[in-house]
Amino acid sequence: MRIICVDDELPARENFRFTVSSFPEVSSLELFRNAETAVEWVRNNPVDVAFLDIEMPGCNGLSLSRTLHEINPGMRLVFVTAYNQYAMEAWQTDAVGYVLKPYSPEDIRKQLERAVRYRPKPRKRVE
Repeated sequence: MRIICVDDELPARENFRFTVSSFPEVSSLELFRNAETAVEWVRNNPVDVAFLDIEMPGCNGLSLSRTLHEINPGMRLVFVTAYNQYAMEAWQTDAVGYVLKPYSPEDIRKQLERAVRYRPKPRKRVE
């Protein structure tokens, strides 16, 4: 599974790296401190799941989620934030998960399992 994590705080990114480093289903992980760099990377690389912080300077995670879905409609989105007040808005972006910081490795594993279940089905061509 190819994953990205976008969070403006270095300790949060490093904690996420440490958390998923032992998950065998994660084949690649890219970490980004801002939305712009993440969007540029996603335009040229396949991503299965994006873990997004919500409160970031510039482009917040909710806006970023819409941009990522424009680039890759099949990408699954999980919000990882310290704020519970964004949950309803996050679900409206077609997110598959919402995790509150601080989280446990089991919280992230559950989100990855959920993301696999929500894998987009191939579209059949109608003739």
